[in-house]
Amino acid sequence: QNPYSTGVPISSRLMFFGREQEIQAIKHELDKEDPARLIVMHGHRRTGKTSLAHMQATIWRGYPLLPVYVDLQNLSEPSPTAVYRAMALRVQETASTQLTAVDTPSAPSRAAFEEAPDPYELLQTYLHHITAVVKPRRLLLMLDEFNILLEKRPYSPIFKQLRGLTNDPYLTAVTLMPIMHTAQYNDRQRFDATSPARILWEQGVELHIARLDTHSARRLVTEPMQGHLNFAESVVNEIIRGTNGNPYLIHIICRHLVEHLDRTRRTFVRPIDLQHVLTNHIYPAAHTYFNFLVHHIAEFPSSLEVTLAIAEAQHGREDWLSVEEIWQHCRRIMPARRFFEESLFHLQLYGVVNLRGHTADGLPQQLHIPVGFFRTWVANQPDALRALVERRNNP
Repeated sequence: QNPYSTGVPISSRLMFFGREQEIQAIKHELDKEDPARLIVMHGHRRTGKTSLAHMQATIWRGYPLLPVYVDLQNLSEPSPTAVYRAMALRVQETASTQLTAVDTPSAPSRAAFEEAPDPYELLQTYLHHITAVVKPRRLLLMLDEFNILLEKRPYSPIFKQLRGLTNDPYLTAVTLMPIMHTAQYNDRQRFDATSPARILWEQGVELHIARLDTHSARRLVTEPMQGHLNFAESVVNEIIRGTNGNPYLIHIICRHLVEHLDRTRRTFVRPIDLQHVLTNHIYPAAHTYFNFLVHHIAEFPSSLEVTLAIAEAQHGREDWLSVEEIWQHCRRIMPARRFFEESLFHLQLYGVVNLRGHTADGLPQQLHIPVGFFRTWVANQPDALRALVERRNNP
């Protein structure tokens, strides 16, 4: 059986590697004499935020904590009423499933929430009841895809109300954990004084989910099929380099490798096998597998040309490039340098490029595209990236 994921969040402890530092950070905040009431988890797309959230129940087994996962993406309309109803319902479902010896109070009905003069007060009252029942356990309310609220309801009262929840003296046994994209967290919440969400982040603890470290990425490549497949060391190193430790891409590539070796009835993964998977499966489906990067390239004017210039200049190289070198290439097609610099910061915000060596003016001196397989695909098939961006901007 192929253990690698097709892109869905991980739910098996056997396929969960790394994140020890992040888990320890959560434990540190919850073990304090005055535990954190708000922990903001953020990371780039496809870095494993949802998988980490799904694993909380397993990670904290035997610990006085009741992790409750709420997926805001499943809501047809993310109104405060719908969000509060989903929170109450998931608390009830989780408590009744995991605490069978406890008589869990029922969550208010949909009609009760829709007819309530103040849906937030209804949620607050229910949480008062449930925390008394599940003592001494702490509720960890994880709100995944929280960025949906920022995009669709940027001036909603929900942010002020959720801050009220974290300040409620009768809910000290509740920790709220919004889970969102790094771009929205950095770009809108911490630094935008006009954002209603800012009042929520001011008291929150930040938990950044980055790519897997080299050791964890190596384990994800080699351990799931240990005893069935052996990887050439050069293949392991190339997968880690080409994915930049992105767990989603590692899963996709290794899944195709397992299928390829199974078809050819072999048990040793060679460099030629990895090249076969890249050429015949990954690059032809770039519109799917690299969508988490292409999506953001298409969002901002000039980002496409900047990405193409970097990929061309960096092709076959692992070193960092000079920003000036890329600007000299782009200046022929850009009306002003500020468009170039704005594109760089946009691409950095969404993890498409890395920047370093900033001057006193805050301008970077070096850059590169960290995901090697994406960089290779762009350099070899620039017209394919152009077509994807064009299709996204002109459906």
